[in-house]
Amino acid sequence: MKNQGSALLYKQSPFCGFRKFWEKALLVAAVLVLLPVEQSLAATTGTGPADLITIQGSGISCSFGDAYSANNNTGCAGGATGLNTYYSYWIEVPPGTSELQVDIFDADIGAGANHDVSRSGYNTAVRYTLHNPTGAVEPGFSATLAAGDCWLCDNNWASWSASPVLNPAPGYWEFRVDQSSTVTTGNDVNRLGVRAYDSFDNSNLNVFYYTSNMGPSASGGAQATTNYPYVTSGCFVGQQNFDFDNNGSLSLTTRQSNALAAFALSGNGDWQNGTRVFESSDDSAEDYGIWTADISLTAGANYGNWFFYPEAGGSTAPLASRFALNDGRSFRSYLGTGTTGSPDGPPVKPYLAQWVRQNAPGSDEFTVTVRLVNPTAFEITNAVVDGEVPSPVTYGGVRAAFPTHGSMTIAPGIGGSGVFTWDAGTVAAGETAVMAYNITVPDPNIVTTVTAGATSPNATRVRFNDETTTPFSTGGLCELRIGPALTQAVVTDFGATASFNGALLHWNTASEAGTLGFYVERKGSGGWERLNQGRLIPGLGLTDPQGGAYTYVDDEAPVDETLLYRLVELESKGNQRIYGPYEVTLEAAGERIQENSAQSPYTVTAKKAAANIKAPQEVNQYPLMAEAAIDSADGIRIGIRETGLYYLPANEIALQLNLTEAAVSTYIGQYQLVLRSSGNEIAWLPADNAAGIYFYAQAIDSIYTRDNVVLLQVGPGTVMAAEDGGNPASPGLPASFVSELHFEQNQIPVLSRAVRDY
Repeated sequence: MKNQGSALLYKQSPFCGFRKFWEKALLVAAVLVLLPVEQSLAATTGTGPADLITIQGSGISCSFGDAYSANNNTGCAGGATGLNTYYSYWIEVPPGTSELQVDIFDADIGAGANHDVSRSGYNTAVRYTLHNPTGAVEPGFSATLAAGDCWLCDNNWASWSASPVLNPAPGYWEFRVDQSSTVTTGNDVNRLGVRAYDSFDNSNLNVFYYTSNMGPSASGGAQATTNYPYVTSGCFVGQQNFDFDNNGSLSLTTRQSNALAAFALSGNGDWQNGTRVFESSDDSAEDYGIWTADISLTAGANYGNWFFYPEAGGSTAPLASRFALNDGRSFRSYLGTGTTGSPDGPPVKPYLAQWVRQNAPGSDEFTVTVRLVNPTAFEITNAVVDGEVPSPVTYGGVRAAFPTHGSMTIAPGIGGSGVFTWDAGTVAAGETAVMAYNITVPDPNIVTTVTAGATSPNATRVRFNDETTTPFSTGGLCELRIGPALTQAVVTDFGATASFNGALLHWNTASEAGTLGFYVERKGSGGWERLNQGRLIPGLGLTDPQGGAYTYVDDEAPVDETLLYRLVELESKGNQRIYGPYEVTLEAAGERIQENSAQSPYTVTAKKAAANIKAPQEVNQYPLMAEAAIDSADGIRIGIRETGLYYLPANEIALQLNLTEAAVSTYIGQYQLVLRSSGNEIAWLPADNAAGIYFYAQAIDSIYTRDNVVLLQVGPGTVMAAEDGGNPASPGLPASFVSELHFEQNQIPVLSRAVRDY
């Protein structure tokens, strides 16, 4: 018997209601364990009134908003009846789980903590059951709780047993909450919480549902909860909500932080359907994975139900039958993870992404890249990706060095079209499997579909055995079409090794064009922290679209801890793309770089980089051309000695213009800085958070001076814009080269206060 540090109540307890709660337990001493709220890590609802699941007895009418209360397009009109069934919450149990524990918060239905709601004097019962992956009820984990039973369950977390399920079989375990007519004819409201974890080491176990319900406590008040849909396919996500009474909100934010427009809400006793497009780019389908759903109900006696459905297999109609496991009519939605009773973030789940990029401007040759990302702490196995090269597009073979995992086992002949199969095999925890194949299109100036759409049986999709060893399929991804080809970076791997200065991060790109550079972010207690704030790591996209290798030193990274990093790519057209997160563990006894006291956290090296890109440096490394005192309105003169991309930080501009840094940042944000050289205006690009500016300048060929002067002044300026580069001739067959640039040099703008013509 395991004492969790709380009061133990045995089956022989004198409290009258407890025996009935555990009447179906094994013939051993059953025990109810009341746990402190902050003891374990789990997938969990909260314990506050806004976080609890709301389930109502079968005796209510359709108009009261029960989860399965209406099953036709007219809502509660026309004598509609509910599905009259139970709710399911699925627990993901991976191999190696020692002790499966499922806890219920406020398991009773009755007065006490003002959570539940009485309609007829608490006449309602509930049955809780736990089903193992075979579908059978786990012995000792079935209990029917009637009004007045187990009053000590009120407003507490109640573990089902002092002995959790030992060495549970891996797979999906189903926790059912049943208030259908098979259990009760009552009409009261049961508001409960649920959490699941391995009680041996308090490790989190993910919990998901297909549809859920929310409503107020007896005291009313606004309700709000955050859950996490697992969006794995299609170009759009659909949503159905029931009986929100037009009060509240329901919105989604994608994995890449794209906030979609809020959905319309249902009226009283009605369903409301809606869809939101999230993959609108012809050349990319990558914003899959765990999203964020924010659901709220305004104050009042209002109850609402919702579910999210995929483009393929989903339905715009209300439910006519309950959702079963892996039901294609609905995406999974996960509870938050964190300290029990206080969810503080989303889980992580594998996802598939794909995009197409033109190999060279004007070329009819393109590369399709497919990534299978596994951000979890467990390997996924038997991963197989299927897709199609549709006619008139033709297959050109797998690119060199790909796939990174497994092999292409089925493919069209070179110059042909048809289906393919990539057997990726096992993808370890934290790894990304990448496959890239070449295609040829008849005419790159005509929009051509190069992968099948989500509703096609030949859409790009992956099936694998997930963290629980259970088969899972993402469904088909959004189709790809060729169009104007500005190539984004394709990050193929990311890693880190310990150094005397902290962590040496390293990553590779398979291709990039139009990429100005990268920001590096590390996950902390307060969210994602940008490590090179205002100091963009120069990319290769302006000169070397074939990509390259990067390193970056994070001098504050803790050793012997598991860390999460991600990359933010900044494109020349102003877009930002997020890659990751990548999980790395820095081991003290790893590869180390020699300690160098002069090395800064902004030290960057890039292989295959063009030697004309200048890295941002620390402010005190900018040498001044002159120290003449001047009127700040005259501006700054910048000496350019090498052609390339330059960066000026706002604090250095402020120092030279005798302004505050805040004022300069405001000028940058309002595009009120102007750059000129030889009478011609130069366009510039604001850095993130207006921390500085980037501009491209050329060296001068003169026997009289080595500095081409750029004048910076306050005034309306021109910001870089994206333009069509035309269709230059093909460079011929692909070739490779290796070059290296080390950015620890003072190859930077030289500043001077302007007094007169230079």
